[in-house]
Amino acid sequence: MPGDVTGYKLLAQLYTKDRRPDQAIIPLKQAVEAGKADAAIYDMLGHAYNALGQQAAAAAAFTKTAELAPGNVAVETALAGSLVASGQPDKAIGVLEQALQKNPANPGVQEAAVAAALATGDIAKAESVLATVKKAAGETPVTQNLTATLQLARLDAAGAEATLDALVTASPDYLQATQTLASAYMLQGQSQKTEPLLPATLDPSPATPPPPPLRIQAACRSHPPPEHTAVL
Repeated sequence: MPGDVTGYKLLAQLYTKDRRPDQAIIPLKQAVEAGKADAAIYDMLGHAYNALGQQAAAAAAFTKTAELAPGNVAVETALAGSLVASGQPDKAIGVLEQALQKNPANPGVQEAAVAAALATGDIAKAESVLATVKKAAGETPVTQNLTATLQLARLDAAGAEATLDALVTASPDYLQATQTLASAYMLQGQSQKTEPLLPATLDPSPATPPPPPLRIQAACRSHPPPEHTAVL
């Protein structure tokens, strides 16, 4: 039944669950070549290419997804990430600026927009993007953390530390701020100060991502190999 697009999707999903993105690409490309591809096919193709580190191909697939399913924030954010990874941060900013107009309060879009601007190497551009975010969203834990991230980009670790100390005190459950504060400490050569912070970022919940790389970096700087290997 070559005309049934469900088969292409299901086979690709099975390969994806088996952590075989190289095989998942085969039925997805077959669907495209057969003229049976829809937004979901291109979205899965983009993620498969991402998993293989083929960012330019992922960006092309996500572009098609965005064309077929306009206004999907997750797709636009994925497209922007692939554009940044493939060396096209200016294009990513364009995508995310449009996403911000429609979803100014979405934290994922806010963070992705500032990250894309920083990827250009132009701090002033990143500050302009953050100003746009703050104008729409106001002062929130996310925007304050992004402010500290820009301070770190300017190598103002002390300023970032002050911003984050206040943020962590006011929003102790916002773990991203704790991780950024650890970055500020390490930038100042004070990796020993990260030790009390990093355990708090490790949530045993199955839905929580793996421990942050910062914990590994801090361990490598402050402990002999056997101990930081245990952390890893």
